[in-house]
Amino acid sequence: MSRSGVLAALAGGCLLLGLGVAAVALPGKEKAGRKAPVPAPQKIALLDVDYVYKNHAGLKVMKEALKKEVQRAEEHVKRERGEIAALQERLKQAAPGTSEHKSAEEQIQERTALLNIDITRQRKAFLQQEAAIYYKVYQQMMEEVRSYAKANQVTAVFKRDTEPPNLDVPESVVRTINKSVIYCEDGLDITPIILKRLNDKNPK
Repeated sequence: MSRSGVLAALAGGCLLLGLGVAAVALPGKEKAGRKAPVPAPQKIALLDVDYVYKNHAGLKVMKEALKKEVQRAEEHVKRERGEIAALQERLKQAAPGTSEHKSAEEQIQERTALLNIDITRQRKAFLQQEAAIYYKVYQQMMEEVRSYAKANQVTAVFKRDTEPPNLDVPESVVRTINKSVIYCEDGLDITPIILKRLNDKNPK
């Protein structure tokens, strides 16, 4: 083969190699230039849970009913303490060693012990009832929040605290400074909407 033929063959080979490289490189360039999908903007909302609790009509009704139960229990305790006090007066007047003195002493001990047990039991029961009331309202609140969020394409709902600080109470000022939400547009706060839904479904 002449020198010119060899050069032509080499040139042809280089051209083919170049085409081969280009053929392999092109897919890579397409991949590198492909943009990642941009996530859709997320819609959020804010809710002042404490404000809802303070203005929930149904909660006020249930707390008032519980308050009446507590008052009845307190009246019972007051009557029992009055009767125990009467027994203590009998004990003072009775001569030590007599059957009357011994009977009054035993009654005082027995009724005092029973009254203390009753007070402890009632206090625990009332605390449990109060917790159940607040949890019931919380469940109602979450149900309304979920319903609103699904209907309005809201991705997440965060708590906020709108209560102004009491400058005379340092803890109140610290709580305000440590708020998670510093600023938000008015349209993000769904508290009035959720509160209205709850009050429309609960007795005034």
